[in-house]
Amino acid sequence: MNKEHKEVELKLTIPKDKHKGFIEFMGVVNHAVFVKREQLKNDYFDTSSLQLSRLKVGLRIRQADSYKEQTLKTAGEVCDGMHVRHEYNHAIEGNIPKLDLFPNLIWPDNCDVKRIQQALICLFNTNFIRHTWRVELDGSQFEVVLDDGEVASDFSGVERKIPISEVELELISGDSEALVKFAQPLIDRFKLEKCEISKAQRGYGLLEKSHKK
Repeated sequence: MNKEHKEVELKLTIPKDKHKGFIEFMGVVNHAVFVKREQLKNDYFDTSSLQLSRLKVGLRIRQADSYKEQTLKTAGEVCDGMHVRHEYNHAIEGNIPKLDLFPNLIWPDNCDVKRIQQALICLFNTNFIRHTWRVELDGSQFEVVLDDGEVASDFSGVERKIPISEVELELISGDSEALVKFAQPLIDRFKLEKCEISKAQRGYGLLEKSHKK
């Protein structure tokens, strides 16, 4: 089934040496319940001419254990670390996204989706360990995650990697102000910094460096 929702999340970077303390703190902080630890692999797709990037959408396949899901995210809006955008998800079995599983309304009228489909290639990937907690605060529900891993690309035979070290708070229901309220003590305690760049944008940044080499 195709699932669509508006993603509202606060993205923060965290120093690598603060991970252990963050996990321990989340284990005792009020309102938070540990959910799971998992390994996530994400392959990001576009055409070699970056048609999807020009349309300001991101496309990936995420694998956790044996489950795979394709996701398309629109550019949306970013302000002071808060990301608001539309996200479309669909379970998938193969290794290449199927664009016809997403609603037609995503695409501009003059967009040749079939041609883009035929030209899709994997440009970069992310691999990271994710710790997830569920939080209920002031009538709102949200997830807090800690991601530790890397973004990697070997497009055009040039291998490049950059680290992932992030905390994300994603709204499930209620008011986004609850995210900010819960995040502020974390920001102060663990020297977190608000981040306006997504993992996909970092991957595209690696491609730009590869082309300039």
